[in-house]
Amino acid sequence: MLVKGVDVKFSIKDLKAQPKQTTCWDGVHNYQAQNFLRAMKLEEEAFFYHSNCKQPGIVGLMMIVKEAYPDHTQFEKTNPH
Repeated sequence: MLVKGVDVKFSIKDLKAQPKQTTCWDGVHNYQAQNFLRAMKLEEEAFFYHSNCKQPGIVGLMMIVKEAYPDHTQFEKTNPH
């Protein structure tokens, strides 16, 4: 994903390295993607998709551990999103 000239990548390996293997998903500005995130319900399974690579595709399964909430970084002036 390219965000204001900043190359942002987050792989399934990055997710596995997170405490409790969870993280927030911030910087989503595409309305359809936001709608998809809002539709996800607690404990549903979802695909983890790599899109910023030569061969994009599904690389794993994940479970939704928290339903949609406002992006906590939306008003941070230093945030690249």
